[in-house]
Amino acid sequence: MSFLQMRKSVIGNHLIDSTVNSDNRYIEYLSQVIGLVLREPSQRANEIAIATANEARRSQEIWRKLSTMNASQAKELADRIDFTHLTQIADYLNTSQRGAIFTGLHAGDYLLALLKLRSRLTTPRNIYVLRRKAASNLEARVFSHFDDTDIPLKVVRHGDNKTLSVVRALRKGHFVTALFDLPRSFGKAAELQFLDHAMQMVTGPSELAVMGRADLVPFTSNFYNGQSSACFEQPIRATTVEHTAQKLCDVGSNYIYRNPEQWQHWFHVPEMLGAGQ
Repeated sequence: MSFLQMRKSVIGNHLIDSTVNSDNRYIEYLSQVIGLVLREPSQRANEIAIATANEARRSQEIWRKLSTMNASQAKELADRIDFTHLTQIADYLNTSQRGAIFTGLHAGDYLLALLKLRSRLTTPRNIYVLRRKAASNLEARVFSHFDDTDIPLKVVRHGDNKTLSVVRALRKGHFVTALFDLPRSFGKAAELQFLDHAMQMVTGPSELAVMGRADLVPFTSNFYNGQSSACFEQPIRATTVEHTAQKLCDVGSNYIYRNPEQWQHWFHVPEMLGAGQ
């Protein structure tokens, strides 16, 4: 099945906008997407599809767990992550005067990785989180673990028209969290090379880095055999928007090729490729 056919598919049209579910039609859909993009045989693509659907469910469960925990319990959970280069990056962030944008993929225990990083930040700064979803009690309870008097967390919604406020904050040395593995429906996008295909990918993190004269701090996360791990990639000093966004896509592609089962956004790929336009 081609991606043009997927665009017309009832399965595709339904699931691009749906929450994750584990029924056979969804797994079949993911398997087709993965097989076409990675050029994997059907059996291997199906294995990846099942694993990535399970990862998405596990990630949703982490949100639920954090929403019921107190601060010490949440910190204990985040501290279980084996985080490579955390000390070096935290030292750099705590001493640098530049703003920074923490960015990565919806993969592994990305939320817990951000929480562990947050616990290592000591210089008083604001942290701005860019979100499309509407506010909820669950979100408020989870984000309370990131918030304190010296380093308050501020959620900025898509459509709030606060881009200039975030840019000014970055220029003053504050922090922003924004993941980059999203299609055009989540914001301004450009055609970039992602997974060896021309895809429409959001450029928001890169635009903010350029306008805010801030550094991008990419990270990746995995969950294998009951153990969470995370790793910082080399910080990126922004140049042009598209050149910087392509660097992020290269980081993401390299990660997904090594860990296709961990990426939770395979269902966005048809839109990234132009289906539905």
